[in-house]
Amino acid sequence: MNTHKGYTLPFALQPLQKLTLYLGIDADADFTLDKVYSDEDGAFKVMILDTTSTYQWFSDPIRRDNFFGSAQYPNELPQSIDLKRNTQLKIEIENLTNAANDGEMVFEGYRITDSGFQPRKNKYYCYVKDFTVPASNNAKDSLRIDGDSDFLVNRFICWQDLDYVLKAKIAPSSLASMGLYTQYTLLENIFGSVLRPNNLRHPLLLGKNSTVAFDLSNVDAGDPTTVPPTLPADHNCQLVFDGVKIWS
Repeated sequence: MNTHKGYTLPFALQPLQKLTLYLGIDADADFTLDKVYSDEDGAFKVMILDTTSTYQWFSDPIRRDNFFGSAQYPNELPQSIDLKRNTQLKIEIENLTNAANDGEMVFEGYRITDSGFQPRKNKYYCYVKDFTVPASNNAKDSLRIDGDSDFLVNRFICWQDLDYVLKAKIAPSSLASMGLYTQYTLLENIFGSVLRPNNLRHPLLLGKNSTVAFDLSNVDAGDPTTVPPTLPADHNCQLVFDGVKIWS
C-alpha cells in the first residue's frame, strides 16, 4: 500500500556555519519524493548526496531560493526522486547570513511498501552555476555536461541579488554558433523562480561532454537622483538548469 509521507529535517545554524546532517529513509518502505519545501530565518545553500547509491543531486551547492518552496507553494519536482528503503541522505548545509539561522526542510512524497520496487534509471538533477558580475562589466564562464549521461533540461530557475540588472547570452555547443536567444536578454526573460520556473515546452537536450557558454552583462546604471548618488555595483546570481540525467 502506498501512503503519504513527509520527512522533516530541522537545523540550527550559527552565523556563516557549515553543517552536515543526515536523513534516513524508513527501513520498511521505499520512498518517492515529489515535493520539497522549507521554512527558515535566512538564506542558505545545500548539497544533497544519496549515500546508498552515491548519487549527488546537484553539480554544486544550490541556494534555498532555487530548490525549496513553501508548504503552500512547494517545489513540485518535474521528475520524482526514487529512494530505496534504508537510504541515507547526506545534506551539507551552509548558512549564508551573518546571524543565527534556524529552520527545517521537508521532503514530501509517498511510501511504497509493495515488493519489487525499482528506482527509475533516469534521475532528477540540477546543473548549478554561480556568477559575480562586476559593475558595468561582463562575466564569462562555461558549464560542462558530465560524461556519464545526456541531460534533458526541463526548467530554467535563477536567483539574483537585484532584479533587472543582469542580462545573459547562453550558447550550448550542441547548437553550434547559435545561442538560445538572439541577443543579450534579461535574466527575468529567461529564468523563472523555483515557485514559478520557466517550464520549457520543448525541453533542451544537452549531450554528454557538451558545453554551455555563459556571457553575463551587468547593466546596473546606478541612480544619480539619490543623495548621495547610487553608483553602479557588482551583482551576484545563481543559474540553474533543472532536469533529468538520461542514461542510454
